Amino acid sequence: MSEQVVRESGAAWTVLRASWFFQNFSEHFFLEPVPAGEIALPAGQTTEPFVDTDDVADIAAEALTTGALDGRTLELTSRGC
Repeated sequence: MSEQVVRESGAAWTVLRASWFFQNFSEHFFLEPVPAGEIALPAGQTTEPFVDTDDVADIAAEALTTGALDGRTLELTSRGC
C-alpha cells in the first residue's frame, strides 16, 4: 500500500526492496548459530539472498542524487557471495 501511495504521489520515486542483511548475522539470535556453521530459516529449499547494507546505501545514494533510477522498483540481492 505505501509503495502505491508513493507511485501515485506525482513525485520522482524509486523503491528499493531488500531481504535479509549480512549485518544481521552479528546480532541477537544469530550470535550462536553463525559460528556453529548453520543458520536455520523457514524458507524450505529456497535460497535466501543476503545483502550488505553498504550496497543498499550505494544504490539509494544513486537513486537520490542522479534520477537514473526514477520510476523503478529494484529487488536487491547479493552479488553471489
